[in-house]
Amino acid sequence: MLRLLQIIAFTFLTLSLTLKSEIISDSVKLGKDYKLDVWYNIVSGFAGESDAQNWDIAFETSGMGGGIHVNGAKGVKVWLVPDKSVDDFNSFSAKDTLGMSDNWETHLNSEDTWTIGAFNLGRDGFETDGDYGWGSYQMATHYIVGDKLFVIKLTNNNYVKFYIESFSNGEYSFVYANLDGKEESLGKVTKKSFTGKNFGYFSFDKSETLDREPAAKDWQLVFGKYEINYPLGGDSFMPYVVTGVRQNKGVRVAKVTNENQDNAEPADWNSDNYFTKITTIGSDWKTFNMGTSSYDISKDLVYFISTDSLQNMHPQIYRLYFTEFSGSSTGLIKFNKEVLPVSVIENDGLKIADVLIYPSIISIGDNFNITINNFSTTNQAHIDILSLDGRILQSMNMNLNSSLSVFQTNNMNLSSGMYFVKITIDNKSSIEKLIVK
Repeated sequence: MLRLLQIIAFTFLTLSLTLKSEIISDSVKLGKDYKLDVWYNIVSGFAGESDAQNWDIAFETSGMGGGIHVNGAKGVKVWLVPDKSVDDFNSFSAKDTLGMSDNWETHLNSEDTWTIGAFNLGRDGFETDGDYGWGSYQMATHYIVGDKLFVIKLTNNNYVKFYIESFSNGEYSFVYANLDGKEESLGKVTKKSFTGKNFGYFSFDKSETLDREPAAKDWQLVFGKYEINYPLGGDSFMPYVVTGVRQNKGVRVAKVTNENQDNAEPADWNSDNYFTKITTIGSDWKTFNMGTSSYDISKDLVYFISTDSLQNMHPQIYRLYFTEFSGSSTGLIKFNKEVLPVSVIENDGLKIADVLIYPSIISIGDNFNITINNFSTTNQAHIDILSLDGRILQSMNMNLNSSLSVFQTNNMNLSSGMYFVKITIDNKSSIEKLIVK
């Protein structure tokens, strides 16, 4: 009997591992001269787009972060005024900017995280003891109070002096004026106006806030231009605008080199392979060919994308690689993507013979049994019913005896299709296949 159970379970496991999903060809179009930012959902596709030039600075509105970004891709520049503070705002004038371009620090948005923008000066407030760069967290009030003075160069060659007054009660307030002190203005960005969004945006040209991105839950990737510190060799870098892909908060990406992109296996699921660095995909999947005046696409770079946490031992993973890039004429980017159902069916500890579901093929409305030959001292197993794309559809607990335990499911309400039944005991799991006719 034991041998029969092993053969049945091994057969189902083999069928699951060989299951192949469809490769889907898709594209995004940034427009001539990459005029758009395009947000993308790895499952459903296009999630939203906006004019890449319609904003100057952006304020983080999700979570507890205080990131403030600049639109470097548009050409907006930020300098930290040395040896000055917000108290010097009124007295500061154009004569005080002498030597600014050569001697002052200019700052860019982080290439690693959305939480650090140009105004954060490389600090996120959490790992820097309440220092957010542009201001410091005040324990007594729980406000972030601005203490730095900046100069911003806008794309019309106008310069403004600028400081963030505070972040308090869910609202950023900031002050700016021309270098001669004229047209001083107070701006505000309120988090609740951008609920569910990563950022609220502000335009100096229109002196108004902008709601320009989709809800954070609706996208994983954003295509468009952004600014990086391009390495020149040694310790030298220069600001440089690239066109590429950045990932949303909480999205993990592994970058793998494989000659056969369609069959490349995902990297092992751990923090050494899957990164939350927002430019993991970046822009180096293409190179400009001077001979043909067109772009060559890498034929061996493959990206594996997941929104799951590392604690999920069976993450849903998507494979993506690029196939075409038109350049600035149309900004067309083509790529192939594929859901990898194998990521949810690998067993990670329980012996195959210890678990059996039967019948493994049922009709709509029917129930099935789970038999567990208990090998541990625990008295409960956790059961998840998973869809092919890794979503948990139903969960339940099963009481265990010291020897053989039998559990009958009820009220499954599953439509016809293929599912996976994940049984977890003592942080070890076995996943079996279930078919509903």
